[in-house]
Amino acid sequence: PTPSGDVAVLGARLVAVWQEAGCERRGAAQGAAARGGRACWGGAGGVNRGAVLLARRLPQQSHRRRGARASTAPRRGGCACERCIRGMTMREGGGMRRGGARRRAAAGAMRRETATAAVLLLALSIAAVADAHCPNSCNGHGECVGTAKCSCWSQWTGGDCSMRKCPTGVAWADQATADETAHQPAECSARGLCDHTTGICTCDEGFEGLACNRMTCPNDCSGHGSCRSMKYHAANSERGYAVDNVGHTTYTYTTNWDADKIWGCECDRDFTGYDCSLRVCPAGDDPLTTGQLNEVQYFKCIRDPDTGDSFTLTYKGETTVAIPADASAGYVDGALENLKYLGNVEVTFTSGTTVCNDDGGNPNPVRVEFTKDFGDVAHLLSLDANGEHPPLDLEFAYDGDAIDLQTSVTCTKELEACSNRGFCDTKKGICTCYTGYETSNGEGESGNRGDCGYPSTPITACPGVTSCSGHGVCSGDPEYRCTCDEGWMGGDCREQICPCGASWFDAPTEENNKAHAITAECANKGTCNRETGTCKCHDGFEGEACQRLSCPKDEDGNTCSNHGKCLSMKQLAEYATTNGDATDWTYGFTPNDPQRWDFENVMGCFCDTGFQGYDCSERVCPIGDDVTTEEQNSETVIMECHHLDDSNPGSFKLMFRQETTALLDATATAEDVEAALEALNTIEDVSVTFSRGHEGATACMGDLPYDPNYIRIVFETETGDLPDLTEEAGDINVDVTFWFDGADDSAILDVDFFSLKGTREAEECSERGLCDHTTGQCQCFVGFGSSDHKGGRGGHADCGFRLPIVPTITGFSERTGTLIKDGATGFNPAPHADVGTDLDAFQVIGP
Repeated sequence: PTPSGDVAVLGARLVAVWQEAGCERRGAAQGAAARGGRACWGGAGGVNRGAVLLARRLPQQSHRRRGARASTAPRRGGCACERCIRGMTMREGGGMRRGGARRRAAAGAMRRETATAAVLLLALSIAAVADAHCPNSCNGHGECVGTAKCSCWSQWTGGDCSMRKCPTGVAWADQATADETAHQPAECSARGLCDHTTGICTCDEGFEGLACNRMTCPNDCSGHGSCRSMKYHAANSERGYAVDNVGHTTYTYTTNWDADKIWGCECDRDFTGYDCSLRVCPAGDDPLTTGQLNEVQYFKCIRDPDTGDSFTLTYKGETTVAIPADASAGYVDGALENLKYLGNVEVTFTSGTTVCNDDGGNPNPVRVEFTKDFGDVAHLLSLDANGEHPPLDLEFAYDGDAIDLQTSVTCTKELEACSNRGFCDTKKGICTCYTGYETSNGEGESGNRGDCGYPSTPITACPGVTSCSGHGVCSGDPEYRCTCDEGWMGGDCREQICPCGASWFDAPTEENNKAHAITAECANKGTCNRETGTCKCHDGFEGEACQRLSCPKDEDGNTCSNHGKCLSMKQLAEYATTNGDATDWTYGFTPNDPQRWDFENVMGCFCDTGFQGYDCSERVCPIGDDVTTEEQNSETVIMECHHLDDSNPGSFKLMFRQETTALLDATATAEDVEAALEALNTIEDVSVTFSRGHEGATACMGDLPYDPNYIRIVFETETGDLPDLTEEAGDINVDVTFWFDGADDSAILDVDFFSLKGTREAEECSERGLCDHTTGQCQCFVGFGSSDHKGGRGGHADCGFRLPIVPTITGFSERTGTLIKDGATGFNPAPHADVGTDLDAFQVIGP
C-alpha cells in the first residue's frame, strides 16, 4: 500500500540525518524519501531489516568488545543505505579503538547521529509493519493475505480470527430468502446465543443439540415414553398398527425442514398425553348399544405342513412364537393369546387340521375372531426376513375383503374409555363408574376388566346429576346414551373439550412428507383442564390451543428483548428484503401446503432498527468499506430523463430502498437531484453529474430537437452492490431510463458515462475491527479509526479510516535526536511544522 503522509515525513527527516553522516553520496536516503521512506529492499521487510541492523550496532550494545563485528552484516552488493550505515558504525567503533580526545568527541557525535538514524528507521519499520501485517497476527487462527487481511480457518471468524464459530443448523424462524423459501442455516439455529470465546451455543429453554437444532421432548416424556424425531416417528410408529390388505403402510417424513428438528414423545402403553404424563383408563364396549359385530380377520398359509417350516404373526408390534406349518387351531389360538396386548380370540380352520396347506383344491383360510378387542382393531401381520408383510406364501383379508369366499368383518363395537359409562381419572388411570354400572368382562357381564361395561341394575336414565349434566341430549330407552353439546364430552357430558390445533408431533397418514395434518387437543403441546376447557401450554408455546411456538424471551421475560416485534413466518416474509430492498416474497401463501405447515405456527422476532439477533438482544455495529482494498467501484447509476411535451415538461420522483424523493421538476439541476436524493434516510452522500454539463442543462430533455442529457449518480457513502434506483410511477409526460451494474451502455459511450456495480465492502466494522454487540460499538484494530464512509476521517465509528501511525520509542527524544538514559518519552508531532496535525490524529504505538 502507498505509505501515508507521516511515513514520508519520517523519510525526509531520515534524509537530513544521513546527509549529516555523509550518506548522501549513496543515493539511498533520497530514494527512501521519494518512496515515502522505503529505504531498503523495496518493502516493509527491508525497512524492518535495516532498522534491526542499526539497533544492533548502537555503541552501547554492539561495539564494546574490541574488534566486535555485527552478526547481520550485509552481503556484498547489499542496499546502499545499509552499507553506509555499516560504515558509520564501524568508523565509530574504530575511533573507540584508537583512543584520543578528538576521535572520542567525534565518536560521541557519531553515536548521536547513528542513534537518530536508527530510531527514525525503526519508526519507518513500525509504520511499514503496521501497514503490511494482519491484526494480532490473526491470533494464530488464520492466514494473512492480500492487504493485511486475515483469512480465518474454518472454525474461526472475526477480522483478527479471534472468535470461534458456533455450530449452525436450520433456523427455527427467519425471513424468507425467496418465494416460499425459508429456514436457512443459522448460528445456533436461531434459538440460542453463541459464546464466541468457546464456540458453544447456549440454547433457549426447550431446545437442545450442539446447534440448538432439536426441540427438547417435554418433561423427558415423564419417564413413560421414548423421545424421537418426526423422521423416526414416521418410519416406525405405524408398524403393526395400520396396514391394508396388500402390505404394511408406512409414510416417510424426510424432506421437510422439521424432520430432524421437532422431537416428541411416543408413550409407553397405558400412558398418554403430549408428555406421557397421563394414564390410560380401561376401555371397552358400551353395554347398552346392541346389534354390533366383533372383528373377524382371515389368513391363509400355502405351505406343505410336513416340511417343518414355521411362521409368526404380529399384532400391535408384538410377535408370536414360531407357529409350525402343521400347527393346530388351538396352537395358533394360544400363540395369539400369549401376546400382552391382545385379548381373547377364537381361531377356527375352514378345512383340514393343520394351519398350512398346499392343496390348492382344499384351501384352509384361518378365521380369527377378536372377542375382547373392539373399535378399530389392528391388523394381524406376518413379516418376512426383511420386515415386509406378507411373505409370498401367506395371504390376509381384513375389513370386508375375502379369501376363498371367506369374508372378513369390521368391528362395530365401541372402544371407549370406561365403556362410556364412567369418569376416567387420567392421573391414576382408574374409572369411576356412573351409578348402576360396574366393571365387566368385556362382553357385558361382570368381570375384572375395570371398564364400567357391566350394568349391575336396570338402567332407566342417562348419566349425570341432571340428564347429560345439562350439556347434551339423552337418547332414551334402551341405550340411554348422551349426545353431548359442542364443546362438551364424556359419558355424562360434564367434561369440557379444549381448543384444538395442528398437532406439533404426529406421523403422516395420507402421503409422504405430509404431517401436522391431524388436529389435536391443545395441539399436542399442552394439557387440557376439563373443568374450564382451557389448555395449559408447555413452556415455549402459546395460543388458546398451544398452536404457536413462542418468540424468544430474555431473562426478564421480555419478548424479543423489547427491541422487536413477534411475527409469524408468514408475516416475517412480508418484511423480507434483499440488500435493503423490499420484496414480494411470501411464505404459506398456498393453502394446505404440507411443506409450509408452520406459516402461522412458528413465530420469530423482527428487530427494531439498530438491533439484531434471533432475539433482538444484540446492537448493530456500523458497517463500512475496508479502506485497504484497492481498485474497487462505488455503485454508479446512469439515468436519462425524457419529457414528451415541451409545453408541459412534467416531473418525476426517484425511489431507493423504500424511500421516495420529493417531486423533482423536469427542469431540475444536478444540484437539485443530488439534494433530493441526499434528503432520503437511505442515502447519505451521492454525486450527480450531467453529461451536458451544469450550464443550462436540465434533468429531462424534450423532443424538439431531442438532445439527451445523461445523469450519472455515484453513491459515495453507501457501499456494496446496491439495489436499483427506480422511478416512482407518476407523470405520464416523463419517461425515465436507467442503466445499472455495467449493463450495455453503448448508447451513451460518446459521453464517457458508465454504470458500475458497487464492489466496495459493506462489512461490520469495515472488517478492521470487532463489534461489541452489547454497545453497538466497533473496537478498531491498531491503525484504524472512524471514517466518513469514503476512506477519510469521519464520524461513522466504523474502523474505515486508516490512521497515521506515530511510534513511541523508549529512551529517545525526537526534539534533540539523542537517547535519554533516565526514562521513556514519546514522539510528539506538535513541535514540527512539517507534520501539521494534532496528536489525536495519530494512532500511537508504544515500544
